[in-house]
Amino acid sequence: MPPVGTAGDIAAITSADPRFGLKTAIDGYGEKIYVEKEDERGKPVIWYKTERNRTYRRERTPTGILAETVDTS
Repeated sequence: MPPVGTAGDIAAITSADPRFGLKTAIDGYGEKIYVEKEDERGKPVIWYKTERNRTYRRERTPTGILAETVDTS
């Protein structure tokens, strides 16, 4: 997998993007995610994922997963 911000990504990530410099991983569906925070087991607690040309920030909470759209421009 190419590093974040290279031409290997669909769109290069700039320093203004919240995903800039984050660790990349593959989720349970085989899709690329950007991990901001992990728990002690290495499971993502806060991560970003692009779906349908929108980027979503997801956060795992005790009651479920919260999702919100993020402006990446």
